[in-house]
Amino acid sequence: MPIQPPQSTLATPCFDRRSTGQLILSDNCVVVRANGAAISQLQDVIVASWDLSLWQDLPVLGDGYQMLCQWRGTLRQPQQVSRCADNDRDYRRYSPEQVRYYNYLIVEIEPNQAYWLCGFPQCQQFNGYFEYRQSGLLVAVVETEQMTLQCNEEFVLPMPVCFSGVSISDVTSQFAAAIQQHHGQPRFTESVKGWCSWYHYYEHITTDIIAANSQALNEQFPQADVVLIDDGYQQAMGDWLVPSDKFAGGVESAISAIKQANCRPGIWLAPFIAEQSSQLLQQHPDWFVRDQHGELLRADDITYGGWRCTPWYLLDTSQDGPCQYLKQTVATMRKRWGIVLFKLDALYWGALNVARAQPMTSVAAYRRGLAAIQEGAGDAMVLGCNAPMWPSLGLVDAMRTSDDIHRHMHRFHQLHQENAARSWQHQKLWLLDQDCVTLADLNTPYQQQQASHDEYLFHATSILAHGGNLMLGDAMLDIPPLQRSMIERLLTRWQYSERSADYRDLNFNQAHLQLNQECDLYLLFNPQREVALSYRLAQPQAVDWFDFWQQMPLADQQREFTCEVGPHQARAILTKKRV
Repeated sequence: MPIQPPQSTLATPCFDRRSTGQLILSDNCVVVRANGAAISQLQDVIVASWDLSLWQDLPVLGDGYQMLCQWRGTLRQPQQVSRCADNDRDYRRYSPEQVRYYNYLIVEIEPNQAYWLCGFPQCQQFNGYFEYRQSGLLVAVVETEQMTLQCNEEFVLPMPVCFSGVSISDVTSQFAAAIQQHHGQPRFTESVKGWCSWYHYYEHITTDIIAANSQALNEQFPQADVVLIDDGYQQAMGDWLVPSDKFAGGVESAISAIKQANCRPGIWLAPFIAEQSSQLLQQHPDWFVRDQHGELLRADDITYGGWRCTPWYLLDTSQDGPCQYLKQTVATMRKRWGIVLFKLDALYWGALNVARAQPMTSVAAYRRGLAAIQEGAGDAMVLGCNAPMWPSLGLVDAMRTSDDIHRHMHRFHQLHQENAARSWQHQKLWLLDQDCVTLADLNTPYQQQQASHDEYLFHATSILAHGGNLMLGDAMLDIPPLQRSMIERLLTRWQYSERSADYRDLNFNQAHLQLNQECDLYLLFNPQREVALSYRLAQPQAVDWFDFWQQMPLADQQREFTCEVGPHQARAILTKKRV
């Protein structure tokens, strides 16, 4: 068991010269109070620090502010996992010379034996991050966004918590319990299974496409009954109830086709942005964020501008009007259309550090908007995507934990690392959403993507390991027998258990899941390009060993089994006890 690093003396916040302030340490928070005069532009507050100089070369895992950012490597040499980072030239949240670990940081002191985690267990009004400095100190910082405190006003800042344990699961389970004390437990424990239109058709969807795939989905995989209409159904970004001209009879006709196929409808929207031509922006320009000159603020002026229909403009949810609009829009979709799954995309753009009509932090404004959506959604599932993760705690039922799928081994490996690192959150903070399963090449006028069978198997095995929402991304028309068999095996795993597997260490190359009293599942990954890896698996008693995907016996009544995994391959090994 590792020794927890000593915590430093609480740091003092920076006030301007005309102000006086007081810092009060409570059981689980820090109170900043303005005494005698207002405090203008309160600077970020260091609330704790640890001397980690002896651990600076140990493996670490940390999140970024937004879903697309993760960090590994060591404290001294951090490595970017994801395609996008908070500090890159697109997102540019802070200086590229810095690295910030938002929300939590895990240090692997001894693989599969000793771990230490520090993290912020709540996010109601302020973000928190960790930064390692050349002095050897790891500092915990609360972003105050230069808010102003009036005379005798106070801010309550979150304090980090620390846990040590013998496994990744040990420390993350303790952390999850601390988070639940502030944000509650997830509303849903059973995941969604179904089909999503985006990864074959992208924005080129029509009523006929939705209808045909709904019928094919029900005929082949009736237990996967949700059809998600993704981006492309709307006339403009922001006008979510106004259909494009590709949807004859409106979105209602596509919804009707889904229900006629004995499926349930889901829908995509990006609630906190709108494009310039949208009715929403034209009719309510006062609902949008403005720059220092009073002009409408374009997203690309301060961060990544978006992937379609740009420039994007930012809805200001510090105001009541936009929040009421979001609530009513989502409630209409729920009550009139019968939507059971809301995929909320581009949530990050609702939590940017910008000046708003009503003074409040980005977290507070974001949570106001998200709470309005949750109220409108009622008993439907709310899925957060491309989101600031900790500001979403308690307000989404499922969370995308990885980048978009792309049929290529480099992306499959990246997604595996991202989802594996966040798999501990499944059913504790929210349902995991790994994006879609794609098992077939794509060759359309709009997209061409190819991968080998072994690469698709790597991707499917990663999905198999983590559980959560299971959404199919290939066209449901004419699925080849091999791909159909793999999908059936995935659905069978979900029938056994919806839990996520536990990983041995921060390499995320080996995981284990007990499916039931008789069956265990081992997930083995080799991201190497040239070298095969050998894994020695052990059971407490003699069992039969099988290849999960091929249902082929590998060994009879053995306690141990050695499995070789070739380059860019993955294996799923099933054990069965004889009753």
